[in-house]
Amino acid sequence: MRHWRSWRGAVVWLSLVAVCGGCASVIGSRAANTLSAAVLNQDDPQVVEQGLPAYLLIVDGLITENPENSALLAGGAQLFALYGSRFVTDSDHAVAVGAKARRYGQRAICLDYSPACRWAGMGYDEFVAELAALRPRHADVLYAYAVSWLSYLSSTSSDWSAVAELPWV
Repeated sequence: MRHWRSWRGAVVWLSLVAVCGGCASVIGSRAANTLSAAVLNQDDPQVVEQGLPAYLLIVDGLITENPENSALLAGGAQLFALYGSRFVTDSDHAVAVGAKARRYGQRAICLDYSPACRWAGMGYDEFVAELAALRPRHADVLYAYAVSWLSYLSSTSSDWSAVAELPWV
């Protein structure tokens, strides 16, 4: 019965977004922020574990419709990072989920702060100097970027090149 409720909620939510049309971007951003907060503040991990997959599909759909929305991408990065690092037990699946979280986090920070688009492969000292230019308004997206990166590194911890990225995070 629990699976039916989560899927029924997903269908209702997707229907509302589809009906709204032009306001989907605004609702999507609010929904991602609200959903992320609700999931991350939930004190019952079993509720999160059972319900999160349906909402990951919703967030993916919202991001597909609004690929330039950094708030949606940041919310997706955090939700996929949580799911991959906390609930996925298969290592290959964890890597795939962590990689998606990281991609969303990278896209979010790049959209919110364009110099971040060239951070990949940057030397440590140059990277730290780039971080100094960030402002408080970038905090939420930067946090999502860091969490998604850590989730990915956790899933690839047997790869020493991934472990070498820890100082950047």
